[in-house]
Amino acid sequence: MRIREKIDEQVTFWASLEREGHDLGRHKGFARWLSEDEGHQQAFLEEKRLVEEVKALPREFLLEIKNEVRGRREQIKRQRILIKRLIPLSACMLLVGYLAFFMEIASFKQLYVATHKVQSDIALPDDSRISLDAKTSAEVRYYKSKRLVQLSEGKAVFDVRPNPKAPFIIETERGEIWVVGTKFEVINHDSFLRVSVSEGIVEVRSPKDRATVLRVGRGESLSLDAKHQTSEIQKIDPDKVASWQYGRYLFHQASLQEVLEEFGKHIDLRVNIEGSKIASLPISGSFDVNRLDDFLKVLPLVHPVRIIQSAGIITIKPRS
Repeated sequence: MRIREKIDEQVTFWASLEREGHDLGRHKGFARWLSEDEGHQQAFLEEKRLVEEVKALPREFLLEIKNEVRGRREQIKRQRILIKRLIPLSACMLLVGYLAFFMEIASFKQLYVATHKVQSDIALPDDSRISLDAKTSAEVRYYKSKRLVQLSEGKAVFDVRPNPKAPFIIETERGEIWVVGTKFEVINHDSFLRVSVSEGIVEVRSPKDRATVLRVGRGESLSLDAKHQTSEIQKIDPDKVASWQYGRYLFHQASLQEVLEEFGKHIDLRVNIEGSKIASLPISGSFDVNRLDDFLKVLPLVHPVRIIQSAGIITIKPRS
């Protein structure tokens, strides 16, 4: 998306909020957006000026427009009789297309991508926040009546600001998560979808049966498998939800290769593992990526390996 188009969408979003009665002067997201670029304030003021100029048009001119619209409506009424007799199906299709076009215009649209590293605390226009695990993307679209996120395969944490008039909806192939305001983690894996809540309540809908709504509250976790079958809601520690965004991991029988790949999402890591047998060694426990040296010291105590560090490269090889 071009920079100018993005600014215009953001201006439209903030201007619509102000017209709906929101006090932008107390909105942290609006203040941050203004501070990002001097052109943002100028664009916003130009939008307000244009609206005021329209309001200031002569009353006679506005009446003339109203009369023209009224006449056009009468003409449309006469045309409807003919349309009903001749092309009812085409008229219906045109009406659906018209409504779809005008009702589905997003006031904000942005694609966020985390490639090799975790991206934390991404701010959205309403001051909601997203954190993306590596190899995860999220397309965010804001409408007047809803906030949509299309989440790719991967992991993400959402801290959603309350807005009863515009629910926050995460769309995946395996289900939808509906939110008003809460904090939770979504793991969208190729074989399952897992939702874990640290604050508030979310609603999960299966694409196979959207009429069935499953509510997941604080300290609870729910999974949908590849066949959209749900598991029982599990009790979890809400304070440990999505600890990966802070570089803390809890592994259970994960391979050494998998553990080091997770570490590499947070820190620059050059590792050479000699042999598939070493790479598949099981690792269990809680680890902090910022304490890699401690992990490397413990590793030879639990597995028959030797650690060699040279020229910024860590080599893990069988103990001779």
